[in-house]
Amino acid sequence: MKPTLLCEGMVVATLVTPLGSGSVSQQVDGLEVLAGEGVRGDGHTGPTRLSDVRETVLKEIEVGKEVPIANTRQFSAISEKDLMAISGEMGVPGVIPYGMLGENLVISGIPNLTSLPPGALLTFSHGRNNRKAVLAVWGENLPCNGPGQNIVQHFSKPGQEPFKPDMSFPKAAIGKRGVVGFVYCSGKIKPGDVVRAWRP
Repeated sequence: MKPTLLCEGMVVATLVTPLGSGSVSQQVDGLEVLAGEGVRGDGHTGPTRLSDVRETVLKEIEVGKEVPIANTRQFSAISEKDLMAISGEMGVPGVIPYGMLGENLVISGIPNLTSLPPGALLTFSHGRNNRKAVLAVWGENLPCNGPGQNIVQHFSKPGQEPFKPDMSFPKAAIGKRGVVGFVYCSGKIKPGDVVRAWRP
């Protein structure tokens, strides 16, 4: 079956969250992504992880927390447009800086990024230099409280009342948090790369 090109956009920023550095990603010049591992240098790298309380499906079928499970969250990507929309709904004074959500990629030009279906593929290239990196979407990155705490801390000024958002992050980010998935083909990704979304 031939894949169908859904849309095309551009990589705006690349980020990593080093292990032990908290939940805020740091901008880097580019990413090296490794099949079966994830983003080199990122805290979510690895082929497996232990299940946790969020794995409700596994709990229902009696898979214990001690059992290693496939890591389907080797990367996360968010739309630049959705990040601005979340900023507006939360009432932050400006736009939420890249990294507050722990993302690895900020992408422009792909409408409804969060709605890409499981199994969709993201390919990356720059001019004639096709780095052949391919990421597979596992699903929507569901909003949690961690990024909200990062945002409040970032916009709170010393000696002033803490910043109080108009809306909580999980509520503001429903349907706009982006996607998570795993590395399908190793390669390199840099800001300015063309990103294409495909339905396999």
